[in-house]
Amino acid sequence: MGSFSLGEFITIAVVALIVFGPRRLPEVARKAGELLTRARRAAADLRKEFDAEYREIAEPISDLRRDLRAFSSEMGDTARGAMGAIEEAADKPQSGPGPGSQPDADDPAPEAEDEAEDE
Repeated sequence: MGSFSLGEFITIAVVALIVFGPRRLPEVARKAGELLTRARRAAADLRKEFDAEYREIAEPISDLRRDLRAFSSEMGDTARGAMGAIEEAADKPQSGPGPGSQPDADDPAPEAEDEAEDE
């Protein structure tokens, strides 16, 4: 709650004294204090209840985030390892034609193999 300046507090006290009178003012002040105490307790209880519900929902989400980060890290390590292996294989010279390579037009070997299969 906000704070009152001295002038505001005196104005409220004078208005309350005029409205309720000097006999009922202590009783009204006591009731107002009790109501304020109940309101604060209710607000604290409500806050505790919301916090408990929030924790109940937030903990599994937090666990999922932690698992996702671990999985992402593992996948990154695996991808870096695979890229390293691919780069390493690309740097090595290949002996002979590899899969998917085109035979030379001047190379008679493929034709000879085709004739050998036909016989």
